[in-house]
Amino acid sequence: LKLAKATQKLANLKSASSTHFLFTSSEDHLHLNQIGFIKRNANQFHWRNEGYSDFDDFLSVLSSKKRKNILKERSSIKNDGITFRWLTGETATENDWSLFFSCYQSTIKGYSAISYLNSAFFELLAQTMPKQIRLLIAKKRDQNIAAAFFLSGKHALFGRYWGSTDKIRNLHFETCFYQPIEYSINNKLTRFEAGAQGEHKLNRGLMPIIVSSMHWIKHPEFFNAIKKYSQSETTNVAEYQAILENHSPYKKSL
Repeated sequence: LKLAKATQKLANLKSASSTHFLFTSSEDHLHLNQIGFIKRNANQFHWRNEGYSDFDDFLSVLSSKKRKNILKERSSIKNDGITFRWLTGETATENDWSLFFSCYQSTIKGYSAISYLNSAFFELLAQTMPKQIRLLIAKKRDQNIAAAFFLSGKHALFGRYWGSTDKIRNLHFETCFYQPIEYSINNKLTRFEAGAQGEHKLNRGLMPIIVSSMHWIKHPEFFNAIKKYSQSETTNVAEYQAILENHSPYKKSL
């Protein structure tokens, strides 16, 4: 609560319009609500490790249609001669980071988004928390063609950014879903968090999860408008969650 109040004071001091807390708990909601924060719910997609011995063991609990589709997608990558290697902040070289950043910018450009992170940011992460960094590099024959950035905690792998220098069918699915899931199984991590957006993640074994955040808006009228919207949005998120859960890729008996 003291930290939250401090952010409000800092926002006023710096003439900032708002402050935000992400991935908040029920306890956070209780405290932050007392000082004027608005709660917002959203959907993310997470994969949970149910003690799988390997990737095939994971596939065995999926419906036949989903299992065959994943095998087909992975087979196409193998047939294209694409291989992968995992790196940490300690083992990644300057060339590896240069490749990743080029791939990251390619994705940003493709979606006409804002490149709010620069190469110095990722270099700083590699220097200050190298053991938590996971960089996945994809190579086709002798050419590096894609890279993805992850953070690894004690129990979970967090996927954040990816990109490629070449458009290859199913490369995104293999780099961003199947390789991380396999990595999580091999390293006995309990879950892989792939972030928000994309019903295509559901077909590949990732299930929807509701996550919350808290927001303080300085302008009173803007605050009221956002509060009203967030209340209706909460209902929509819950309905969307229920729809997605009804289309689970797992066998009905699970």
